[in-house]
Amino acid sequence: MYLRKALIGILTLLEIIVILIIPTQISADVSNASVTAGNLLPFPQSIACDSTTKSLSSNTTVALSCWVVINDSNGYQNIDGLADASRAVQMELLNATENWNMAIYSSDAPYTRSRYYNSSCAVVASACSTGYTCTYNCSFKIWYNTWGSASADWQIMINITDESGGNSQWALNRTSYVTIQTLNAYSFTGEANNAITFGSVNPGAQSAEQTTPFWNTGNIVLDSQTNASADMTCQYGSINITNIRYNTTASSGWTIMAPMDYSQSNTHAILYTNFDLAPSTDYSAPVDPSSKDIYWVLNVPSGAGGTCWASIEVGSKT
Repeated sequence: MYLRKALIGILTLLEIIVILIIPTQISADVSNASVTAGNLLPFPQSIACDSTTKSLSSNTTVALSCWVVINDSNGYQNIDGLADASRAVQMELLNATENWNMAIYSSDAPYTRSRYYNSSCAVVASACSTGYTCTYNCSFKIWYNTWGSASADWQIMINITDESGGNSQWALNRTSYVTIQTLNAYSFTGEANNAITFGSVNPGAQSAEQTTPFWNTGNIVLDSQTNASADMTCQYGSINITNIRYNTTASSGWTIMAPMDYSQSNTHAILYTNFDLAPSTDYSAPVDPSSKDIYWVLNVPSGAGGTCWASIEVGSKT
C-alpha cells in the first residue's frame, strides 16, 4: 500500500514536469530588405606606355602604344562599349603647350604638333573577364614634326564612358609622362638625282640659275651650311669653287650671291644663321615637310673645257 502511493506521486510529478517544458509557439511576419546601389564613375587605375622616351623618324611616323586599366566599382560590365569598344575609352596625348585641363576634343579634330587623339581605344578582351577592371589599348602614330624636347612634357588624359546613365569623366594622369625627343633631320634634293646640273655653259659666261629645295623633315628650326672640298675638276683645266654662288632669293644677281667656300664654317649668313627653316605645320597625313629653295649660279672661266665636276655638301645646322 505504501509502495503504491509512492509510485503515484512520482508519476504525478513527472506529468507536471512534462507539461512545463513544452515551449510556447511564437508567430512572426516576413519582411524583404531592398536597396538600390548607386553608380560610381569609373577611373583609370593605371596607365603605361611601351616607351617613356620616344625617338622620332625623319619624314615618317613612329608608333606609341599605351595601356590603361579602368576600374569600375559597379563591375567591369558597367564600362560602356565592351561589346565593340567604340568610344568607351578615349585617350589624348598632350604637350605642355596645350591646356592639360581642357574638355574633350571632338573625335573629328585633326592632330596637331602638340596633341594626338584616339577616340576608340581597343579593349583587351582577355583582361576583363571578372571583377572590376578592364584593360584598353590606345595607339598613336607620332609624326616627325611633333613637338620635341629633352624633358617629359607630354601627358595622358583619359575619357571613360560609364554604362549607367552615360556618365563620363576626364582623368588626367600626371604620373604618365612621355618624352618625345627633338629630331634634327633634313633632305636636300638637287636636280638630276641629287646633283646640281648647270648644263652647257661657254667659258666666260654664267649658267642659268638652278634651284634646289632644302626640306626640314624633323621637329626643330634649321639653318643650313654648305661647302666643297675641292675645286671643280674638268677634262681641261679646272674651276675655282668660289665661281659657284648661292642665295635664298631668286634672281638676286651675281654680285649679291654668296661664294662657295672649302669650309662649312665659312658658309654665308644667309644659310648659316638666317635660313630659319621651321618644322612643318602640316597636320594632314601624309605630312609634307616644310622647305626653302636655294638658288645656284656658276661662272665658267676661260681655260675650262669639257665636263666639270665637284662634290658640294649641303647640310643642316642647329
